[in-house]
Amino acid sequence: MNLFVVSPRFTRSIVAIAACVLSAGCEGNSFAPIGEAPLVDVLATKATAGSLIPVRLENPGSSAWNYNLCLDATLQRLVDDAWMPAPPPLRLCTLEMHTLPAGGSLESGVYVPLGYEAGTYRVAVEFSRNKLGSATALSGAFAVE
Repeated sequence: MNLFVVSPRFTRSIVAIAACVLSAGCEGNSFAPIGEAPLVDVLATKATAGSLIPVRLENPGSSAWNYNLCLDATLQRLVDDAWMPAPPPLRLCTLEMHTLPAGGSLESGVYVPLGYEAGTYRVAVEFSRNKLGSATALSGAFAVE
């Protein structure tokens, strides 16, 4: 008789892969079905270093997503036609996760750190969903003056 033990980590991986394959939405690290990934929109065209850029988070899907804008929102700068990660700011963040419910939206802000160079930026927000994977939402561009 052959007996083996399957670890919980292995089981979660298999469940995530199955969910991805069944939903036909496997792209990169996103396990969201096509059209169900969250969205982030900047609500201003300009910001200054040391201020907040207002954003709207939207969830067009039927499942809730988790996020923490302090930890999971980053800025990317356009350099020579390529988006490059901007240096992460020194900040203190709580580990509290917030939930963006299915079909929900909310407005908030993302900090543009002091010392950032003038240029074209965008916001990237990493969302997670019940340990089944994650999705990164990218905003449109805005100017830092």
